Amino acid sequence: VREWIRIINEGRKEGYIYIGLYHSHPDAHPIPSNTDIHRMLECPGEIWLIVSVYRDRPMEMAAYTMPSASSALLRVNLEVVDKEIMKSEIGVNSDFSFSFREQLP
Repeated sequence: VREWIRIINEGRKEGYIYIGLYHSHPDAHPIPSNTDIHRMLECPGEIWLIVSVYRDRPMEMAAYTMPSASSALLRVNLEVVDKEIMKSEIGVNSDFSFSFREQLP
């Protein structure tokens, strides 16, 4: 955790703004697990991008946040800004469709 905080602080000194993190869920939908939700409560306001990687179909992405420790889990609207960069540099098929939900059940 200390290394993570150090990197965030270094980025701030260089003008970057930390908004959150990403991780993957192999062969599972991009929905926060109980462990993810517990970690989100430790740092309210972060945006968590979850990438689902499958062997036999295109990957999926979804983002979530929990604005405060007492708020509900919110799904964040994602927009691919430069589809060519997504495809050429990251290797992600950018033909995704995302919906925004104010609150998850």
